[in-house]
Amino acid sequence: MSLIFNVHENHIEIAQVSKLFNKVKIKKVIDFTPGSDIEDSNINLKKLFLKNKITSKNVDVILSIDSIVTRQIEVPEMKDKDLRSYVNNNIGQYFTVNTGDFYFDYKVVEIREEEKKRIFSVLLVAVPKEKINKIKDLLIQNKLNINKIKIYPECLASFYKKYKKQSIAILDVSNEKSSITILDKGKIFIYSTLFLDISDDDSPSELLDNLTYFLNFYSTRNFGNKVDKVFIVGEKSENPELRKILNENIEVNITYEKETNFIEILGSSMEVKAINNKSIDFKETFNEKGQNKEFLPAIIGILLIAVVGIGAYYYTEITLNSNIATPPSLQAEINKYSGLEKTISDLSIEKQGYQKKIEAINEIKNDEFNYVSIIDGIRKGLPKNITVKSMDIQKEKISVVLNINNSTLDVARAVIAINNTKLFETIDISEVKLDDSVKSISLDLKLKNPS
Repeated sequence: MSLIFNVHENHIEIAQVSKLFNKVKIKKVIDFTPGSDIEDSNINLKKLFLKNKITSKNVDVILSIDSIVTRQIEVPEMKDKDLRSYVNNNIGQYFTVNTGDFYFDYKVVEIREEEKKRIFSVLLVAVPKEKINKIKDLLIQNKLNINKIKIYPECLASFYKKYKKQSIAILDVSNEKSSITILDKGKIFIYSTLFLDISDDDSPSELLDNLTYFLNFYSTRNFGNKVDKVFIVGEKSENPELRKILNENIEVNITYEKETNFIEILGSSMEVKAINNKSIDFKETFNEKGQNKEFLPAIIGILLIAVVGIGAYYYTEITLNSNIATPPSLQAEINKYSGLEKTISDLSIEKQGYQKKIEAINEIKNDEFNYVSIIDGIRKGLPKNITVKSMDIQKEKISVVLNINNSTLDVARAVIAINNTKLFETIDISEVKLDDSVKSISLDLKLKNPS
Protein backbone atom coordinates (compact mmCIF):
# COMPACT_ATOMS: atom_id res chain seq x y z
CA MET A 1 0.00 0.00 0.00
CA SER A 2 1.54 3.31 -1.07
CA LEU A 3 0.78 6.76 0.27
CA ILE A 4 0.15 9.84 -1.90
CA PHE A 5 -0.10 13.44 -0.68
CA ASN A 6 -2.06 15.48 -3.27
CA VAL A 7 -1.21 19.04 -2.23
CA HIS A 8 -3.71 21.83 -2.98
CA GLU A 9 -3.53 25.50 -1.93
CA ASN A 10 -5.33 25.10 1.40
CA HIS A 11 -5.63 21.37 1.99
CA ILE A 12 -4.02 18.01 1.24
CA GLU A 13 -5.71 14.83 0.00
CA ILE A 14 -3.97 11.85 1.57
CA ALA A 15 -4.62 8.74 -0.51
CA GLN A 16 -3.87 5.10 0.21
CA VAL A 17 -3.28 3.40 -3.12
CA SER A 18 -2.69 -0.22 -4.09
CA LYS A 19 -1.13 -1.45 -7.31
CA LEU A 20 -1.35 -4.98 -8.65
CA PHE A 21 -0.34 -6.06 -12.15
CA ASN A 22 -0.26 -2.43 -13.32
CA LYS A 23 -3.80 -1.88 -12.08
CA VAL A 24 -4.06 1.05 -9.67
CA LYS A 25 -6.82 1.26 -7.08
CA ILE A 26 -7.52 4.01 -4.56
CA LYS A 27 -8.42 2.40 -1.23
CA LYS A 28 -9.09 5.56 0.77
CA VAL A 29 -8.76 9.35 0.50
CA ILE A 30 -8.62 11.51 3.63
CA ASP A 31 -8.82 15.29 3.53
CA PHE A 32 -6.23 17.02 5.73
CA THR A 33 -6.09 20.74 6.48
CA PRO A 34 -2.70 21.89 7.82
CA GLY A 35 -2.65 23.97 11.00
CA SER A 36 -1.76 27.63 11.39
CA ASP A 37 1.91 26.70 11.91
CA ILE A 38 4.17 23.69 11.49
CA GLU A 39 3.70 22.53 15.10
CA ASP A 40 -0.10 22.41 14.74
CA SER A 41 0.23 20.64 11.40
CA ASN A 42 2.53 18.00 12.89
CA ILE A 43 0.13 17.32 15.78
CA ASN A 44 -2.90 17.09 13.47
CA LEU A 45 -1.11 14.81 11.01
CA LYS A 46 -0.02 12.43 13.77
CA LYS A 47 -3.63 12.25 15.03
CA LEU A 48 -4.90 11.56 11.51
CA PHE A 49 -2.36 8.76 10.95
CA LEU A 50 -3.24 7.21 14.30
CA LYS A 51 -7.00 7.42 13.75
CA ASN A 52 -6.81 5.88 10.26
CA LYS A 53 -4.13 3.31 11.20
CA ILE A 54 -1.73 4.57 8.53
CA THR A 55 1.69 2.95 8.89
CA SER A 56 3.24 3.68 5.50
CA LYS A 57 6.38 5.81 5.63
CA ASN A 58 7.05 6.32 1.92
CA VAL A 59 5.18 9.17 0.24
CA ASP A 60 4.67 10.36 -3.33
CA VAL A 61 3.73 14.04 -3.58
CA ILE A 62 1.54 15.66 -6.25
CA LEU A 63 1.58 19.45 -6.54
CA SER A 64 -1.97 20.46 -7.53
CA ILE A 65 -1.34 24.14 -6.82
CA ASP A 66 -2.05 27.36 -8.72
CA SER A 67 1.47 28.68 -9.20
CA ILE A 68 2.93 26.04 -11.52
CA VAL A 69 4.50 27.71 -14.57
CA THR A 70 5.49 25.73 -17.67
CA ARG A 71 7.46 26.61 -20.78
CA GLN A 72 8.48 24.54 -23.79
CA ILE A 73 11.79 25.26 -25.52
CA GLU A 74 13.85 23.70 -28.27
CA VAL A 75 17.61 23.14 -28.07
CA PRO A 76 20.13 21.14 -30.14
CA GLU A 77 20.76 17.58 -29.00
CA MET A 78 23.30 17.45 -26.17
CA LYS A 79 24.49 15.14 -23.41
CA ASP A 80 22.49 14.90 -20.17
CA LYS A 81 25.14 16.76 -18.19
CA ASP A 82 25.36 19.55 -20.78
CA LEU A 83 21.57 19.90 -20.97
CA ARG A 84 21.32 20.23 -17.19
CA SER A 85 24.05 22.86 -17.23
CA TYR A 86 22.35 24.73 -20.08
CA VAL A 87 18.99 24.82 -18.30
CA ASN A 88 20.51 25.93 -14.99
CA ASN A 89 22.52 28.72 -16.64
CA ASN A 90 19.75 30.04 -18.88
CA ILE A 91 16.57 29.50 -16.87
CA GLY A 92 16.14 33.24 -16.25
CA GLN A 93 15.54 34.04 -19.92
CA TYR A 94 12.57 31.66 -20.15
CA PHE A 95 10.64 32.80 -17.06
CA THR A 96 9.65 36.28 -15.90
CA VAL A 97 9.37 35.18 -12.26
CA ASN A 98 12.01 35.95 -9.63
CA THR A 99 14.21 32.90 -10.13
CA GLY A 100 15.43 33.05 -6.51
CA ASP A 101 11.89 32.26 -5.30
CA PHE A 102 11.33 29.20 -7.50
CA TYR A 103 12.59 25.66 -7.93
CA PHE A 104 13.00 24.53 -11.54
CA ASP A 105 13.01 21.17 -13.27
CA TYR A 106 12.94 19.97 -16.86
CA LYS A 107 12.57 16.93 -19.08
CA VAL A 108 12.99 16.13 -22.75
CA VAL A 109 9.53 15.46 -24.20
CA GLU A 110 10.44 14.89 -27.85
CA ILE A 111 13.45 14.33 -30.11
CA ARG A 112 13.06 15.21 -33.77
CA GLU A 113 15.30 15.73 -36.78
CA GLU A 114 15.56 19.04 -38.61
CA GLU A 115 17.98 19.55 -41.50
CA LYS A 116 19.88 16.40 -40.47
CA LYS A 117 20.27 17.68 -36.90
CA ARG A 118 18.55 16.25 -33.84
CA ILE A 119 16.51 18.75 -31.83
CA PHE A 120 15.35 18.35 -28.22
CA SER A 121 11.92 19.68 -27.25
CA VAL A 122 12.28 20.41 -23.52
CA LEU A 123 9.55 21.05 -20.94
CA LEU A 124 10.58 23.54 -18.25
CA VAL A 125 8.62 23.77 -14.99
CA ALA A 126 8.82 26.37 -12.21
CA VAL A 127 7.23 25.94 -8.76
CA PRO A 128 7.44 28.40 -5.81
CA LYS A 129 10.03 27.31 -3.24
CA GLU A 130 7.66 28.24 -0.42
CA LYS A 131 5.07 25.68 -1.56
CA ILE A 132 7.58 22.83 -1.85
CA ASN A 133 9.45 23.71 1.35
CA LYS A 134 6.22 23.63 3.39
CA ILE A 135 5.25 20.12 2.34
CA LYS A 136 8.87 18.92 2.56
CA ASP A 137 9.19 20.20 6.14
CA LEU A 138 5.87 18.62 7.13
CA LEU A 139 6.87 15.20 5.79
CA ILE A 140 10.44 15.22 7.10
CA GLN A 141 9.41 16.35 10.60
CA ASN A 142 6.95 13.46 10.69
CA LYS A 143 9.67 11.01 9.61
CA LEU A 144 8.08 10.30 6.24
CA ASN A 145 10.26 9.52 3.23
CA ILE A 146 9.68 11.46 0.00
CA ASN A 147 9.83 9.20 -3.07
CA LYS A 148 8.86 11.72 -5.75
CA ILE A 149 7.41 15.20 -6.11
CA LYS A 150 5.31 15.41 -9.28
CA ILE A 151 3.11 18.11 -10.79
CA TYR A 152 -0.61 17.83 -11.55
CA PRO A 153 -0.51 18.15 -15.39
CA GLU A 154 2.21 15.49 -15.63
CA CYS A 155 0.00 13.10 -13.64
CA LEU A 156 -2.83 13.77 -16.11
CA ALA A 157 -0.46 12.94 -18.96
CA SER A 158 0.30 9.60 -17.27
CA PHE A 159 -3.39 8.84 -16.73
CA TYR A 160 -4.21 9.53 -20.39
CA LYS A 161 -1.07 7.85 -21.78
CA LYS A 162 -3.13 5.64 -24.10
CA TYR A 163 -4.00 8.82 -26.04
CA LYS A 164 -0.36 9.77 -26.61
CA LYS A 165 -0.88 9.64 -30.38
CA GLN A 166 -3.76 12.12 -30.14
CA SER A 167 -4.29 15.61 -28.80
CA ILE A 168 -6.76 15.95 -25.94
CA ALA A 169 -8.08 18.62 -23.58
CA ILE A 170 -9.00 17.96 -19.94
CA LEU A 171 -11.37 20.33 -18.14
CA ASP A 172 -11.21 19.65 -14.38
CA VAL A 173 -14.22 21.29 -12.72
CA SER A 174 -14.23 21.82 -8.96
CA ASN A 175 -16.01 24.09 -6.49
CA GLU A 176 -13.74 27.11 -6.10
CA LYS A 177 -11.55 26.71 -9.17
CA SER A 178 -11.15 24.70 -12.34
CA SER A 179 -8.28 23.98 -14.70
CA ILE A 180 -7.70 23.34 -18.37
CA THR A 181 -4.90 21.08 -19.58
CA ILE A 182 -4.20 20.37 -23.24
CA LEU A 183 -1.92 17.43 -24.05
CA ASP A 184 -0.48 17.41 -27.55
CA LYS A 185 0.39 13.77 -28.24
CA GLY A 186 1.15 13.20 -24.57
CA LYS A 187 3.08 16.46 -24.08
CA ILE A 188 1.84 19.39 -22.00
CA PHE A 189 0.76 22.13 -24.42
CA ILE A 190 -1.20 24.31 -21.97
CA TYR A 191 -1.99 24.18 -18.27
CA SER A 192 -4.11 26.98 -16.82
CA THR A 193 -6.00 27.48 -13.57
CA LEU A 194 -9.42 29.18 -13.71
CA PHE A 195 -10.75 30.80 -10.54
CA LEU A 196 -14.45 30.21 -11.12
CA ASP A 197 -17.01 28.99 -8.60
CA ILE A 198 -19.18 26.53 -10.52
CA SER A 199 -22.10 27.26 -8.17
CA ASP A 200 -22.38 30.79 -9.64
CA ASP A 201 -24.98 31.18 -12.39
CA ASP A 202 -22.49 32.68 -14.85
CA SER A 203 -19.75 30.10 -14.29
CA PRO A 204 -20.83 27.50 -16.92
CA SER A 205 -20.80 30.14 -19.66
CA GLU A 206 -17.45 31.52 -18.43
CA LEU A 207 -15.99 28.01 -18.43
CA LEU A 208 -17.25 27.61 -21.99
CA ASP A 209 -15.60 30.91 -23.00
CA ASN A 210 -12.27 29.84 -21.52
CA LEU A 211 -12.38 26.33 -22.97
CA THR A 212 -13.35 27.67 -26.41
CA TYR A 213 -10.48 30.14 -26.34
CA PHE A 214 -7.87 27.51 -25.43
CA LEU A 215 -9.19 25.08 -28.05
CA ASN A 216 -8.98 27.83 -30.69
CA PHE A 217 -5.53 28.82 -29.45
CA TYR A 218 -4.35 25.23 -29.87
CA SER A 219 -5.80 25.17 -33.38
CA THR A 220 -4.04 28.40 -34.44
CA ARG A 221 -0.71 27.06 -33.19
CA ASN A 222 -1.20 23.75 -35.02
CA PHE A 223 -2.09 24.85 -38.56
CA GLY A 224 -5.84 24.64 -37.99
CA ASN A 225 -5.83 21.14 -36.49
CA LYS A 226 -8.27 20.65 -33.62
CA VAL A 227 -7.89 18.55 -30.49
CA ASP A 228 -9.30 15.06 -30.95
CA LYS A 229 -11.17 14.78 -27.65
CA VAL A 230 -12.29 16.80 -24.63
CA PHE A 231 -12.53 15.06 -21.25
CA ILE A 232 -14.62 16.60 -18.46
CA VAL A 233 -13.57 15.51 -14.96
CA GLY A 234 -13.76 16.72 -11.37
CA GLU A 235 -16.25 16.81 -8.53
CA LYS A 236 -18.60 19.22 -10.38
CA SER A 237 -18.38 17.63 -13.82
CA GLU A 238 -21.92 16.28 -13.47
CA ASN A 239 -23.41 19.79 -13.22
CA PRO A 240 -26.39 19.60 -15.64
CA GLU A 241 -26.16 23.24 -16.75
CA LEU A 242 -22.47 22.83 -17.55
CA ARG A 243 -23.08 19.64 -19.53
CA LYS A 244 -25.91 21.27 -21.47
CA ILE A 245 -23.90 24.35 -22.47
CA LEU A 246 -20.82 22.31 -23.43
CA ASN A 247 -22.78 19.78 -25.49
CA GLU A 248 -24.50 22.59 -27.41
CA ASN A 249 -21.39 24.65 -28.15
CA ILE A 250 -18.30 22.40 -28.32
CA GLU A 251 -17.90 20.70 -31.70
CA VAL A 252 -15.18 18.32 -30.52
CA ASN A 253 -16.11 14.89 -29.12
CA ILE A 254 -16.74 15.25 -25.35
CA THR A 255 -16.27 12.43 -22.83
CA TYR A 256 -17.51 12.73 -19.25
CA GLU A 257 -15.25 10.51 -17.18
CA LYS A 258 -16.89 8.03 -14.80
CA GLU A 259 -13.88 8.19 -12.49
CA THR A 260 -14.24 11.95 -12.22
CA ASN A 261 -12.34 12.44 -8.96
CA PHE A 262 -8.67 11.89 -8.18
CA ILE A 263 -7.51 11.03 -11.70
CA GLU A 264 -4.23 12.81 -10.92
CA ILE A 265 -3.74 10.39 -8.00
CA LEU A 266 -4.34 7.42 -10.29
CA GLY A 267 -2.04 8.92 -12.92
CA SER A 268 0.79 9.48 -10.45
CA SER A 269 0.96 5.72 -9.84
CA MET A 270 1.13 4.81 -13.53
CA GLU A 271 4.58 4.25 -14.98
CA VAL A 272 5.46 6.12 -18.17
CA LYS A 273 8.87 5.68 -19.77
CA ALA A 274 10.72 8.99 -19.99
CA ILE A 275 13.26 10.04 -22.61
CA ASN A 276 16.77 9.76 -21.15
CA ASN A 277 15.08 8.41 -17.98
CA LYS A 278 14.53 12.00 -16.81
CA SER A 279 11.05 12.93 -15.53
CA ILE A 280 9.75 16.03 -13.77
CA ASP A 281 10.57 15.31 -10.12
CA PHE A 282 11.20 18.16 -7.70
CA LYS A 283 12.73 15.81 -5.16
CA GLU A 284 15.85 15.93 -7.34
CA THR A 285 16.22 19.64 -6.65
CA PHE A 286 16.85 18.86 -2.96
CA ASN A 287 19.36 16.15 -3.81
CA GLU A 288 21.25 18.60 -6.01
CA LYS A 289 21.29 21.17 -3.22
CA GLY A 290 22.61 18.53 -0.84
CA GLN A 291 25.56 17.71 -3.11
CA ASN A 292 27.03 21.12 -2.34
CA LYS A 293 27.33 20.41 1.40
CA GLU A 294 30.70 18.68 1.01
CA PHE A 295 32.19 21.99 -0.18
CA LEU A 296 30.78 23.98 2.74
CA PRO A 297 33.84 23.74 5.05
CA ALA A 298 36.14 24.89 2.25
CA ILE A 299 33.83 27.79 1.39
CA ILE A 300 33.68 28.86 5.05
CA GLY A 301 37.48 28.69 5.29
CA ILE A 302 37.92 30.88 2.21
CA LEU A 303 35.40 33.41 3.53
CA LEU A 304 37.17 33.56 6.91
CA ILE A 305 40.51 34.22 5.23
CA ALA A 306 38.92 36.94 3.09
CA VAL A 307 37.25 38.60 6.08
CA VAL A 308 40.47 38.56 8.14
CA GLY A 309 42.46 39.96 5.21
CA ILE A 310 39.98 42.76 4.52
CA GLY A 311 39.77 43.56 8.23
CA ALA A 312 43.55 43.79 8.51
CA TYR A 313 43.71 46.09 5.48
CA TYR A 314 41.13 48.54 6.78
CA TYR A 315 42.61 48.47 10.28
CA THR A 316 46.00 49.45 8.81
CA GLU A 317 44.50 52.19 6.66
CA ILE A 318 42.54 53.69 9.54
CA THR A 319 45.52 53.52 11.93
CA LEU A 320 48.01 55.07 9.49
CA ASN A 321 45.69 57.91 8.48
CA SER A 322 44.15 58.72 11.85
CA ASN A 323 46.37 61.79 12.28
CA ILE A 324 44.66 63.59 9.35
CA ALA A 325 41.12 62.28 9.83
CA THR A 326 38.19 64.64 10.41
CA PRO A 327 37.37 64.91 14.14
CA PRO A 328 34.45 62.59 15.02
CA SER A 329 32.22 65.40 16.36
CA LEU A 330 32.64 67.48 13.20
CA GLN A 331 32.15 64.45 10.93
CA ALA A 332 28.89 63.64 12.73
CA GLU A 333 27.56 67.15 12.01
CA ILE A 334 28.61 66.91 8.36
CA ASN A 335 26.85 63.55 8.00
CA LYS A 336 23.70 64.93 9.62
CA TYR A 337 23.19 67.65 7.00
CA SER A 338 24.76 66.08 3.92
CA GLY A 339 21.46 64.59 2.69
CA LEU A 340 19.29 67.64 3.48
CA GLU A 341 19.49 69.19 0.01
CA LYS A 342 18.40 65.95 -1.68
CA THR A 343 15.54 65.53 0.81
CA ILE A 344 14.22 69.03 0.01
CA SER A 345 14.39 68.29 -3.73
CA ASP A 346 12.56 64.96 -3.29
CA LEU A 347 9.80 66.61 -1.23
CA SER A 348 9.34 69.32 -3.87
CA ILE A 349 8.90 66.70 -6.60
CA GLU A 350 6.47 64.76 -4.40
CA LYS A 351 4.45 67.95 -3.76
CA GLN A 352 4.13 68.58 -7.50
CA GLY A 353 2.88 65.04 -7.97
CA TYR A 354 0.17 65.48 -5.32
CA GLN A 355 -0.94 68.79 -6.87
CA LYS A 356 -1.42 67.10 -10.24
CA LYS A 357 -3.47 64.35 -8.58
CA ILE A 358 -5.68 66.94 -6.83
CA GLU A 359 -6.28 68.73 -10.14
CA ALA A 360 -7.24 65.44 -11.81
CA ILE A 361 -9.64 64.54 -8.97
CA ASN A 362 -11.33 67.96 -9.16
CA GLU A 363 -11.71 67.61 -12.92
CA ILE A 364 -13.39 64.23 -12.46
CA LYS A 365 -15.72 65.67 -9.78
CA ASN A 366 -16.88 68.49 -12.08
CA ASP A 367 -17.53 66.17 -15.03
CA GLU A 368 -20.86 64.33 -15.24
CA PHE A 369 -19.15 61.42 -17.01
CA ASN A 370 -18.99 58.41 -14.63
CA TYR A 371 -15.24 57.72 -14.56
CA VAL A 372 -15.35 55.82 -11.27
CA SER A 373 -17.69 53.05 -12.45
CA ILE A 374 -15.49 52.45 -15.51
CA ILE A 375 -12.25 52.32 -13.52
CA ASP A 376 -13.87 50.12 -10.87
CA GLY A 377 -15.36 47.80 -13.49
CA ILE A 378 -12.00 47.22 -15.18
CA ARG A 379 -10.13 46.82 -11.89
CA LYS A 380 -12.58 44.32 -10.38
CA GLY A 381 -12.96 42.36 -13.61
CA LEU A 382 -9.27 41.62 -14.13
CA PRO A 383 -7.59 38.47 -12.73
CA LYS A 384 -5.40 39.10 -9.67
CA ASN A 385 -2.08 38.63 -11.49
CA ILE A 386 -2.90 41.20 -14.21
CA THR A 387 -2.55 44.87 -13.27
CA VAL A 388 -3.34 48.18 -14.95
CA LYS A 389 -0.18 49.97 -16.06
CA SER A 390 -1.93 53.08 -17.39
CA MET A 391 -5.39 54.25 -18.41
CA ASP A 392 -6.53 57.17 -20.59
CA ILE A 393 -10.27 57.76 -20.34
CA GLN A 394 -12.09 59.85 -22.94
CA LYS A 395 -15.85 59.79 -23.45
CA GLU A 396 -15.48 58.34 -26.93
CA LYS A 397 -12.57 55.98 -26.29
CA ILE A 398 -10.75 54.38 -23.35
CA SER A 399 -7.14 53.28 -23.79
CA VAL A 400 -5.83 50.77 -21.26
CA VAL A 401 -2.33 49.31 -20.92
CA LEU A 402 -2.16 46.10 -18.88
CA ASN A 403 0.92 44.44 -17.39
CA ILE A 404 1.23 40.91 -18.78
CA ASN A 405 3.70 38.36 -17.36
CA ASN A 406 5.16 37.33 -20.73
CA SER A 407 2.31 34.87 -21.07
CA THR A 408 -0.09 34.26 -23.94
CA LEU A 409 -2.49 32.82 -21.36
CA ASP A 410 -2.52 36.11 -19.43
CA VAL A 411 -3.32 38.01 -22.63
CA ALA A 412 -6.29 35.72 -23.22
CA ARG A 413 -7.45 35.97 -19.60
CA ALA A 414 -7.31 39.77 -19.76
CA VAL A 415 -9.38 39.95 -22.95
CA ILE A 416 -11.95 37.46 -21.66
CA ALA A 417 -12.20 39.30 -18.32
CA ILE A 418 -12.79 42.70 -19.97
CA ASN A 419 -15.39 41.21 -22.32
CA ASN A 420 -17.15 39.72 -19.28
CA THR A 421 -17.54 43.17 -17.65
CA LYS A 422 -20.23 43.88 -20.29
CA LEU A 423 -19.18 47.57 -20.18
CA PHE A 424 -17.48 47.67 -23.57
CA GLU A 425 -17.99 46.48 -27.10
CA THR A 426 -16.58 42.95 -27.47
CA ILE A 427 -12.85 42.70 -28.17
CA ASP A 428 -11.95 40.30 -30.97
CA ILE A 429 -9.18 38.07 -29.59
CA SER A 430 -7.79 37.58 -33.11
CA GLU A 431 -6.84 41.27 -33.23
CA VAL A 432 -4.72 41.03 -30.07
CA LYS A 433 -1.05 40.02 -30.31
CA LEU A 434 -0.57 36.55 -28.82
CA ASP A 435 3.08 36.10 -27.94
CA ASP A 436 4.88 34.86 -24.83
CA SER A 437 7.39 37.72 -25.22
CA VAL A 438 4.73 40.36 -24.57
CA LYS A 439 5.18 42.23 -21.27
CA SER A 440 2.13 44.49 -21.71
CA ILE A 441 -0.84 44.89 -24.02
CA SER A 442 -2.65 48.05 -25.14
CA LEU A 443 -6.40 47.87 -25.64
CA ASP A 444 -8.70 50.53 -27.13
CA LEU A 445 -12.11 50.07 -25.53
CA LYS A 446 -15.43 51.51 -26.68
CA LEU A 447 -18.25 51.91 -24.18
CA LYS A 448 -21.54 50.25 -25.03
CA ASN A 449 -23.44 53.20 -23.50
CA PRO A 450 -21.14 56.25 -23.49
CA SER A 451 -23.68 58.66 -22.01
